Amino acid sequence: MQLTAQDYFFFLIIVTGVLGFMRGWRRELVALAFLLGAILFLAIGGGTWVADLLFVRIPFAFGNGSHIPPAPSNTTITLTTLITFIIIVAVGYIVGNRVFPKAALPVDRLMGIIPGMIGGVALYVLIADTPIATLIKNFQLNSQSPDQ
Repeated sequence: MQLTAQDYFFFLIIVTGVLGFMRGWRRELVALAFLLGAILFLAIGGGTWVADLLFVRIPFAFGNGSHIPPAPSNTTITLTTLITFIIIVAVGYIVGNRVFPKAALPVDRLMGIIPGMIGGVALYVLIADTPIATLIKNFQLNSQSPDQ
């Protein structure tokens, strides 16, 4: 059996829905806002800006002012983008946990599923448009059907 993109999609939606259920809707809305903000920031070239800031601007400002460091490579930009995304999403989860208490009522938990699933769809769309998608497409998980 080989997993398809649709299988990964449903798996991601179920996992993020369960996380939303566990965290509650208030915490999950804050995390969703940070997640969507991170996706928007990176979609308009934020990863390139951060890489340029870290590897060109800051060394130029604090180093020798006579020569400008070379522009960051594509690998450096990709890693900086990934690390920036992870940091922004982690800050969103931390802020959500600090600002709002745990979900007390079952309704709070059930309503947390919706922003959790929206976050899962946003993550899937982000992953589908990156080189990670080709890596996932090449990954095969083979299993055999059980014998009776």
